[in-house]
Amino acid sequence: MRTCPFLYGSIVLKREEVSTMLAIASEDERRVVQQYPAAKFRRVRSALASSGDLGSTLLREGTIDSSHGGPEYRLYIDAPKGVLRLVMLCPAGQDQVYLRALEWIGRGAVMMWRRDEGNVSLTASQLRVVGCTLFPRGVRQRVLESGDRELLVTD
Repeated sequence: MRTCPFLYGSIVLKREEVSTMLAIASEDERRVVQQYPAAKFRRVRSALASSGDLGSTLLREGTIDSSHGGPEYRLYIDAPKGVLRLVMLCPAGQDQVYLRALEWIGRGAVMMWRRDEGNVSLTASQLRVVGCTLFPRGVRQRVLESGDRELLVTD
């Protein structure tokens, strides 16, 4: 029995075979059902979708297997080149507490894209600088004032 939630995320790039958020979600579910034939997924009404805070979102609840110890929630946030997929394995009976937390995390997600055509790949240090310069207004200043200079290290 799970006693605490487990959250992970990934960015799924859109490809010709899966070019929409719904297609990506359906492909994810197909893979799970292939491994756990009794798994069931259903769409859940999300406060994110109705708030208009983000673009297109999709929230799905999965009942995978009794060994999972509770439901699995998948929040998909659409972007032009890909989809941010946040997956939370939730303790049984604690859905409402942790579902609000998942939506809060989704609301705070910032997705950035870099135009890579013809550019050399960035090092990890350079990526930190790019991320720092692309933060929303005010966040960069707070990072600079915090004294956490490691975010600004360059090679």
